[in-house]
Amino acid sequence: MRLFIPFFLLFCVSNCWAQTSTTRIIIKRSAKDSARIMSLTKTSHSCQYMTKNEKETLQWLNIARMYPKWFIYFNKLTPSADSFKNGLYNKLKTMRPMKEKLLPDSVLWSSALCHAIYTGKTGFIGHERKGSNCPKKYSSECIHYGISSPQSIILALLIDQDVSSLGHRKICLNPRQKRVGISTKNHRSKYLKTTVLDFK
Repeated sequence: MRLFIPFFLLFCVSNCWAQTSTTRIIIKRSAKDSARIMSLTKTSHSCQYMTKNEKETLQWLNIARMYPKWFIYFNKLTPSADSFKNGLYNKLKTMRPMKEKLLPDSVLWSSALCHAIYTGKTGFIGHERKGSNCPKKYSSECIHYGISSPQSIILALLIDQDVSSLGHRKICLNPRQKRVGISTKNHRSKYLKTTVLDFK
């Protein structure tokens, strides 16, 4: 079964990001500082091809990459007997914060959109693009299944429960990844939703 899905070759420039300083912030755990972290990582409304949830998913990914200790704080992460949750806690606690935001990219978004639509209509689960007209525009890909908030999507990918390679965590926290396209669509399966993240 081949589905033809048109691509929207939109190009996101720097104004997709709110023009805010990326100066490091001393963590004071105050409401004012929490609000500033959210402001610094917010995706601008000028990225009109992205939905509100897709923008928020990217925002939470950037919080984890740029302000890992704040991600711990926001998600109430603590040392855990679960090796995957504990591994994430230790990783975020010790990792070097990234200075630059992971930027939204319209070509990668189109790639993610195509796969999300195709797999959603067919009920397919996985990365394989055989049988679709979705070209591989990305270098790495993560897929989340299920109805979840943007915050929960990123947390689940970073915990990477029962994935021995920790592939999703490694991709999301890889400083060599500079751009990403994120698309969330309905999925014809028990999961009901799928979110595709294509990186480059």
